[in-house]
Amino acid sequence: MVPETVQRFIARHPERSKDTHRTCKERNLALIEFRVASTMSVAGIDIGDQKSCIAVARKRGIDVLMNKESKRETPSLVSFGTKQRQLGTDAAGSLTINPKNTLFGLKRLLGKNFSNPDVQRDLPELPYNVSEGPDGGILINVDYLGERQSFTPEQIVAAIIVDMKDIAEVDGSPVTDCVLSVPTYYLETERYAMLAAAKIAGVNCLRLINETTATALAYGIYKTDLPETDPINVVFIDAGHTAFQVRTEMPALFSYIQMPSRR
Repeated sequence: MVPETVQRFIARHPERSKDTHRTCKERNLALIEFRVASTMSVAGIDIGDQKSCIAVARKRGIDVLMNKESKRETPSLVSFGTKQRQLGTDAAGSLTINPKNTLFGLKRLLGKNFSNPDVQRDLPELPYNVSEGPDGGILINVDYLGERQSFTPEQIVAAIIVDMKDIAEVDGSPVTDCVLSVPTYYLETERYAMLAAAKIAGVNCLRLINETTATALAYGIYKTDLPETDPINVVFIDAGHTAFQVRTEMPALFSYIQMPSRR
């Protein structure tokens, strides 16, 4: 019996199925080729303090994918309950009914030590419990499945990446590679922490890209009316929840200004 996936491949490529009596080896080769052809391209993931999104390159453009609520932005939330863990849109309602176990704003904690002045300034504004880990890092303490459990910021960010990955895999195409955006002002430790989160989530991060660089690329990659000789200066502004970033693009020069705007 011909597998269903092979039947779909033959339906898409009738010119390759003249011989209806294929050998088992030929069918397996067709199945492998179909799976390779159906593999999704590299996904771009933007993890924000409040919301996240995922996009893929296809149909000669960039498609920002919609979640199950038909929205292109998904809350960057992870909520822990007595029976289950909720992510994204499912966790949105827990902000009011279960605030001590609903986590957000993880980018402000990622890759930092507990003694970091920025972390200490943010702690009074966080409804959930944060403590110092054995290595001086950060541990987030929640009540989960009837027990007191601790997680690192990398583990929570990994859960958000998994939620983004699930959105892209709704049509059955697996996501194995990705590019993650990070703030321009992220230090090396914070960038390594983001890479660690991607590894925990089970995706291969090909590279990290600065958020303002991604904005500049989104502006210029399809721009066809840029002058060949006359210089043009463009300012790219990223007004985020945690920081306000400005990047200027000039001939042969990229620069940025980062102005914290913590709330």
